Amino acid sequence: MKKHVHSKIAFFVTEHGFGHAARACAVMAALHERDEAIGFEIFSAVPEWFFRNSLKQGFNYHPVVTDIGMVQTSPFHADLGLTLERLHQFLPFDKKYIHEISEKVLRADCRLIVCDIAPMGIAVAEKAEIPSLLIENFTWDWIYDGYLSIFPELKTYIDYLGVYFKHATYHIQTEPVCEYRQADLLAAPAGRKFRTPKKATRKSLGIPDHVPVILLTFGGVPDGNDVVSRLPHQKDVCFIVPGAFEHVHRRGNTIMLPHNCMYFHPDLIQASDAVVGKAGYSTIAELYYAGIPFGYISKPSFRESPILEQFIKQHMMGIPIDEAELTDGHWVNHIPELLGQTPKKPSHANGADQIADFILDILE
Repeated sequence: MKKHVHSKIAFFVTEHGFGHAARACAVMAALHERDEAIGFEIFSAVPEWFFRNSLKQGFNYHPVVTDIGMVQTSPFHADLGLTLERLHQFLPFDKKYIHEISEKVLRADCRLIVCDIAPMGIAVAEKAEIPSLLIENFTWDWIYDGYLSIFPELKTYIDYLGVYFKHATYHIQTEPVCEYRQADLLAAPAGRKFRTPKKATRKSLGIPDHVPVILLTFGGVPDGNDVVSRLPHQKDVCFIVPGAFEHVHRRGNTIMLPHNCMYFHPDLIQASDAVVGKAGYSTIAELYYAGIPFGYISKPSFRESPILEQFIKQHMMGIPIDEAELTDGHWVNHIPELLGQTPKKPSHANGADQIADFILDILE
């Protein structure tokens, strides 16, 4: 049943990959399913096209760096030294800038600020004197704490950000959770839903129904060219590789796509028989509901990786693949095992729907 609260909500979204933006978009789309009159003001350094591809309507975009997170040098590696440099430049928050952003939020008549692990949104909400809602499966103070023995300088930023995360008016955690804390809602994984049936997407891509499809994805961090250059010719399998390409083109059995293209990423997942890529939040969440196998590559320099991988082992179909195997192309030896697994879908509601209902209760 649709509700009508005619509200506007500000979303502050970290630019750490595309996973958190995908989760935020899943929540916004679920809210629009319930009330098309709700409007969104999105503050993020994630490219505007990502939100336009994920949301049909109803938002304004503001290009704002909302946090530093972890500076990545590749899909699987982070530079902690450079992260520290950026944190030093970014924190503490500039009071004048927080005031300017809070004025934008108030002029837009937003009644709530939702933060997907971007603590700036909580600071803005305090200045604007409106409620804030934190959505997370980890927070940056928890991430940084894992590297404190190597970089003790992180302690200043752990303490500073930890205070803001505790100040959120409402707190939602989404599975897979890295550290359980007191929260107003513990939600299932929150993932975007597919729009186009499997056959229609395959037909648009020129893939016959009987050909197995494997999607290779790296969570918003370009690295596709390197993988494609090492892909052997597999007559009986089609590969889809989004990202790091300027145009849609096909080479043999490999279809290469730019990130910003006509194909909605969850539709590409839905059209595939298996996915290979980085074990990031949005990929896990969207694969979890699609129910297809995941050949996942660990991110050893990321503290959340063991928790995400444990979730895959317990609740999904997955095969671990070494980064070296991806680099040298030997990962294709896992293809028979990957495609031989039986699809497995959960029966419960998408976490995005749970969060949307929680937000509507707040607004009402």
